Amino acid sequence: MVLGDSDLKQINGRVSKIYKKVVGKRELLKKNLDSSGKYLDEALDKLCMLKNTLDEIRPFSKSEDTYKPYKQYVKVMRNSLSSMLEEFDSGMKLKTTGFLKEFLLKYTHFFHHLTMELKYLFPNGQMTSSQTFGRPYAQEWWCKNFGSELYATTDHFYERFYVTFLEVCNCKSLFLDTICFTSTDYISKYSFDLFTRLFGDKENLIKVFSRLVSDPGYLKHGTFTSSFDTLTSCKKPGSYIFRISTRRLGFWSIAYVSSSLEILQALCYDWSIIFSLNYGHQQGLYLYPRGKNCADDFSDLCGKIVPSSQTSSEEKCLRCGANSSNTRMEPCGHSCCRACYKEILDNKMPSISGKCFVCQAEILCCSPIIEPPLPSNEPHR
Repeated sequence: MVLGDSDLKQINGRVSKIYKKVVGKRELLKKNLDSSGKYLDEALDKLCMLKNTLDEIRPFSKSEDTYKPYKQYVKVMRNSLSSMLEEFDSGMKLKTTGFLKEFLLKYTHFFHHLTMELKYLFPNGQMTSSQTFGRPYAQEWWCKNFGSELYATTDHFYERFYVTFLEVCNCKSLFLDTICFTSTDYISKYSFDLFTRLFGDKENLIKVFSRLVSDPGYLKHGTFTSSFDTLTSCKKPGSYIFRISTRRLGFWSIAYVSSSLEILQALCYDWSIIFSLNYGHQQGLYLYPRGKNCADDFSDLCGKIVPSSQTSSEEKCLRCGANSSNTRMEPCGHSCCRACYKEILDNKMPSISGKCFVCQAEILCCSPIIEPPLPSNEPHR
């Protein structure tokens, strides 16, 4: 007996209905949007991808061990997505162009991340609870607090998160607004994994997160297109924005105005985006967030996460043999130098993650290798 199929058909039917309805009046809506009509196209593209991904999910039989978490997830996802679709449909009736642009960007991100969540939880259309997190500490934390569950309600997640990360109480609303990539009702393994990949190590997670998303250069719900539009009005070289990439999961993108007034964009391959922003500031590339003279170079935070110039074993990079092996590829744990890490990822298509040159495991993120402090009675070599 196959169960859950009706839930999937119900929600996919709703997605298809809204998609066809908005597509049917696309041209009329784009007239009201003027130059922002491209954002409607982007939102509809993501909604179509969501519809296709839902089509690929295979219902589970009641006898299968994974049926219970499957049923629970599909139910909470269905209810959340139904509300989201109602809001999206209602938003299409608004007449204010500026508001509708931001509205469309918000839902472009919602649809994108829900599609990625479904692919994360249902690889090849089949549900599994054995996802591998980018950062080992995040995987350990989730297993300790939620076991094999695929999600937790937002309130329950925050209660458990606060126990470990007390500092989050100072930025609760900002935290929930950021980590709720796919729903405001629940936080999935996907959302927590993505959040920790983006904001880094456990010790500095909340500090880095709160500084980045409060920075004037942070483009919330930014896309490749909206980054260009945001910087178009900035005639000053050194103007920049940064955003969570929708082209490569778990990475950041930085856009800036060059000395020749070109708008350039690049994915960020580094221990953390704060190092890229700091380096760009030193080089005169990232000086004015959205054209404003108020840049944060993040030098204080970088100082807290700086790796040792040499690992404790004085190990050289196995790939180039020249530099210190100061970068740990996650989640496999093999190491290389910072330059080789960037080269491995930069040689790949944006939609394809690089692979570890040692074990061929997918690289989801990286961490600097920090030499542990020596005992007080042991002299430094």
